[in-house]
Amino acid sequence: MKYCFICLMVISVFASGCATNYHAAAVKDARSYAMKKFPDLNEDALHWIRFTSPQIQQNSINRPTNEYSSRAFAQTCFIWNIPEYDGKSLVVVGFSDKRLKHWYPVRAMIKRYSYIESTSEDKTSDKKSKKKNTHISLGRESSIK
Repeated sequence: MKYCFICLMVISVFASGCATNYHAAAVKDARSYAMKKFPDLNEDALHWIRFTSPQIQQNSINRPTNEYSSRAFAQTCFIWNIPEYDGKSLVVVGFSDKRLKHWYPVRAMIKRYSYIESTSEDKTSDKKSKKKNTHISLGRESSIK
């Protein structure tokens, strides 16, 4: 009985050590990058960035067979909708794998950011039209616009 308890404790220690929170590290890096790039923001905006959770949008760049594999590369935007900026948002853009491991910032900007929600039917039709346009443009020198 004593040995079973010790074995369970050892297994739980090793199993809990495998879970890493890349998300929190990426948010921390995005916050510090935003505050470094925009030091002239007013105190309320800096407070908003420090203490509110950003909205996250992620867009796949390549699509391997497993969506969350280490080769699933994605562009990730951390978005803070600052109330005093009349609908403008502070956006920090960066790249990493889909799990946000080794996320690094590339650009920070203040802009109007609109969210585009699409249904699965829209995604299917977009894929079909993109595939069709790709096949059509293979035989021509100029791409179809």
